[in-house]
Amino acid sequence: MKWPVEEILVHWEGDGSITPRWFTVRGDKIQVDSTGRSWRDAEGYHVLCMTHTGAVYELVLTPVAAWEARFPREMKKG
Repeated sequence: MKWPVEEILVHWEGDGSITPRWFTVRGDKIQVDSTGRSWRDAEGYHVLCMTHTGAVYELVLTPVAAWEARFPREMKKG
């Protein structure tokens, strides 16, 4: 499942990587406590984020410069 990100605050690093600080999905502002792996593919730039509640999101900056929030692929299996 994926949702459009309504608002987002990110820090653009000198090496081109992106560190999300918070984002808003379905009207809920979600604080990012830590980030993990990030990668680029045909879908865009992906970064794994963990919230203070332990929820994990995969944020994707798509080629059309829109952000999406998803559950990580690993969690979809099973």
